[in-house]
Amino acid sequence: MKKPKALLLVANLCAFGLIIFLFVGFYFSDPYFFDSRWKPNAYRILQSIRLSLPFCALVLLLLLRRQKRFQHSLFILIAPLGGLFLAILICYPIINTYLRHISKPNLNKYHSFLQITPPKLDVAQNAKKESSNNYSHFRSPFRILTLGGSTTAWKGRGGIGWTDILEEKLNSAQHLPPIQIDNAATEWYTTAHTLINYHLNLSKRSPDLIILMHAINDLLTNADFSYFSNGSFRSDYGHFYGPFRDVFYRQDEPFQLLSSFLQAAWYHTPRKQTYTDNFPGKRSFRRNIEVLINTVNKKHIPIFIMTQPYLYHSSMSDDVYPHLYMIRREAIGPREQWTLKTALEGMQQYNTEVKEIAGTSPALFVDLERSIPKTLEYFTDDVHYTDRAHTLIADVLYDELNRYFSLLSE
Repeated sequence: MKKPKALLLVANLCAFGLIIFLFVGFYFSDPYFFDSRWKPNAYRILQSIRLSLPFCALVLLLLLRRQKRFQHSLFILIAPLGGLFLAILICYPIINTYLRHISKPNLNKYHSFLQITPPKLDVAQNAKKESSNNYSHFRSPFRILTLGGSTTAWKGRGGIGWTDILEEKLNSAQHLPPIQIDNAATEWYTTAHTLINYHLNLSKRSPDLIILMHAINDLLTNADFSYFSNGSFRSDYGHFYGPFRDVFYRQDEPFQLLSSFLQAAWYHTPRKQTYTDNFPGKRSFRRNIEVLINTVNKKHIPIFIMTQPYLYHSSMSDDVYPHLYMIRREAIGPREQWTLKTALEGMQQYNTEVKEIAGTSPALFVDLERSIPKTLEYFTDDVHYTDRAHTLIADVLYDELNRYFSLLSE
């Protein structure tokens, strides 16, 4: 008679230990997968598991405590698992169909060479104002082409970006010629994308002036350990999938998704925090910009190249870090992640490259990074802007272009 009681005690202790082991594991989850800011649904599921496990454990232990026979205890331990397995088999076809539906990518936005399809630019509009005598020899309207990534392409909250504000300010100035800004910048674009897009699509527009800003997207290609890369760094950026990752690695199969969830949620191994000041992509960055400058210079098209503003600084407070996107969501892989110091060093080096290129080429230089305060009043994340920053950028460029036109009219 004592043997069943001993077995029952062992079963209870094993059940209790197993529950504790399971419960603790969910507090060692992957912060990348369960980021409350960027993946709120996954974070809510994890929190629900953390809250429900103690309750389920308490109910299970109370049931085990009430049982006086070992066989009944085994049934209480096994029955919930069997019920869960049966429910998964029944729901699998429905869940599988739903996941395939919601995870199907919108292929219309992708481009086989440029990854993201560049914007279609409007045809030149009629001049909105008469050109002054000083600029009567200019084409009307005077066309400015802006090139870059999302920091140039994206708008503010009201659907107005710095290119729109700049165009309005320039056309409000009576002493300047009529001006049209064509914004050809596209999210995810590096200097390589811009160079290809210019040769294939934009050169035939024959702009009168070009404004170029690049840095962070090219910098990210150096993180060849990231989820966005496939293999070691290549100077042509061929290793970098960028937005194609969502097409190549989409998860629309329930068991695959469940496996990924459990690997991230339960006893996740922390990533190595990597600092480096060596960025081999700088050579490609310089080459691409210099090729573009030489190309447009042959057609006598002036080009402004700008440093890129960023939020990083050495004394960043804890409340700012959750807003950073690149080092938390992009410069990160299964086993490795860039530190804030690496991102800061990288942006400084890439902006220095822009300054050096301007000093040895016919390009005109705007140190935009110096003009934008590194606070959340001006940034929504690492490099993207608030409405206040959009206005300030437009003001800085208005002054630069005003000086440029003044020199032309002399």
